Amino acid sequence: MTVPSQKIANRRPLITQVSQRLISDIRKGILPVGKRLPGDRVLAERFGTSRGTIIEALKLLMEQNYLQRVSHSGTFVTYDGSKEKKTLRLLLPFPEKSISVEAVHSLENWWISSEIQRGIVDECMLQGAEMTFQHFSEAEDEITLSSYIRTSARFDGAIFIGWQLGRLCERMVAHSKRCVQINLPDPLNNRQGCAISYDLKYSMEILLDYLLKQCQYRRLVFINESDEFPVVQTYVRAKHDAISAYLKEKYPNVEFAFCVIDESNEERAGAVLRQYYAPDTCLVNLYTVMMPLIYRMVQQEGLTIGSDVGIVGSGSGIVFTNLNPAATYLHIDFYDLGRNSCRLICESVHDNGTMPDYVELRNSKLIKGESTKT
Repeated sequence: MTVPSQKIANRRPLITQVSQRLISDIRKGILPVGKRLPGDRVLAERFGTSRGTIIEALKLLMEQNYLQRVSHSGTFVTYDGSKEKKTLRLLLPFPEKSISVEAVHSLENWWISSEIQRGIVDECMLQGAEMTFQHFSEAEDEITLSSYIRTSARFDGAIFIGWQLGRLCERMVAHSKRCVQINLPDPLNNRQGCAISYDLKYSMEILLDYLLKQCQYRRLVFINESDEFPVVQTYVRAKHDAISAYLKEKYPNVEFAFCVIDESNEERAGAVLRQYYAPDTCLVNLYTVMMPLIYRMVQQEGLTIGSDVGIVGSGSGIVFTNLNPAATYLHIDFYDLGRNSCRLICESVHDNGTMPDYVELRNSKLIKGESTKT
């Protein structure tokens, strides 16, 4: 048993100090289950304290089921420290551009990243894991990537937000590191390791059923903004495909259309939307940050949102907070995505199991406001 021979000098009660030292050795496996402890006098000498203090400390550990005293045989360890979960070390890599204006792009994206990180940190605390935030550049050369792999060797796994640092994620997976990518729904399977996202099809069906069954709209207009990023374009197409397939199957008589507007040109955007303003029509905003713009353009026409035309959106909710009238929208729980990404890695390490390729969470919830028919 590794017990220091010097006297314990501390403001904490000696009994507490002795018991905590012994518990630490038991949990680390230094004192394995079934091990017989030295006698009280020997322990007192090693700890530099009185025999009475040792007796009380051992009594405390017996009450907590760490030890058991057997008559005429001695005191034995009954707690199996080998089953104690080790403290996991997780890495959250981020590239420099992830905090730039160009990368963040909008308040919505910034809030999504913040909610995901908050979920990761909270789950780390719950799991007793350590989280390290560390910068990595978007490297392609082998020398830099090899250096990054050496840096990440001490971690049990890593969580990547979005498609950034794809090469690093690929190399870490190749080196048997458990990695999770938190992404938008990705129909092309453009991912490494385990990817986690919200269930796009399930989310869209919740929204469409509400608009067509409860609100009884006869026409839906899905609005998007042109985006140059290929990944976002793929995501938008996936949304369109999920919407079209569901409407054609379940609501074949409902009229629907997809339109793209340029938020930098309000006059042109207003001309596109004006043809759809009608009480039986709902404007479904698929590009979250345009919701305030659509509100403003409708109100500038002297129309009442909700009765003259419906407006809905989807996202984290931060963009919709101060809209008047209160917005109806599909809330996507990005905090939950963060927590589950951390939990996947922790459970996989503790159980020594494999990780799934793809996880879709049904964590969307409809928030009913005043921007649709009541």
